[in-house]
Amino acid sequence: MWHSRPRRWCASSTAAGGCATCPIHLSRKRLILFSGLGLDARYVTPPFSLPFDLYVPPWIDPQPNETLESYAERLIPTLSIDDAEDYYIGGVSFGGMVALEVSRHLNPKAVFLISSCPSYRQVSWLVTFPGKHLAPFVTADFVRRFLWLAPLAIRLTGPLHRDQRNLLIDIWKNANLEVMRWGAMIMTQWEFIHTLTMPVHEMHARNDLFIPLSKVEPEAIVADGWHAFNLTHPREMFNFIAERMNLFV
Repeated sequence: MWHSRPRRWCASSTAAGGCATCPIHLSRKRLILFSGLGLDARYVTPPFSLPFDLYVPPWIDPQPNETLESYAERLIPTLSIDDAEDYYIGGVSFGGMVALEVSRHLNPKAVFLISSCPSYRQVSWLVTFPGKHLAPFVTADFVRRFLWLAPLAIRLTGPLHRDQRNLLIDIWKNANLEVMRWGAMIMTQWEFIHTLTMPVHEMHARNDLFIPLSKVEPEAIVADGWHAFNLTHPREMFNFIAERMNLFV
């Protein structure tokens, strides 16, 4: 069993009701939310205010041949955790995997997995094939040359309206490609084998192509959502999180 399952900010505040890049503001409950693979805070920051502080940690570059366990430990000092505060940890997609490893060393009130999973066995071949057969043999600079293909790859994340699609294309073009390449390899072999003492809440989309719904057991399902439902259904996602913090969006 890999976890126990329950069956405003500073001067640079954002529309999400807080600062997505400053870890210092601690006046309310706080959610530390790891973004998607190499993607910045815009990917998980909603266009409305929240009843809790949202902090999206920037990705740090992985070291050569680094494990996810080691990477998570190096991330922890950047989070400015105060154990006296009410804080929660979560992640979207690859960020959920990071959230699990980070939470193993900390004491959040709960962990949130959004479009994520605890094992490579639950990840689709759409991710594991390039992770095994392409990522180990290319550099970040090589990947950058093919970012013009981003609009095609983004179609697999699900239907997006024009503004959402343009935003995601820009996020991809500004992604940390070292993290993206390394993370793709990690997702072909990583498995969380530890037991967490805090609740782990999972939310997934019915039409997810990257981590199929048939391979996970989420607490809540977005019936018409796809992998990037954090962009298309942010209200549902943050309601799910806030309710489990005993708050309301």
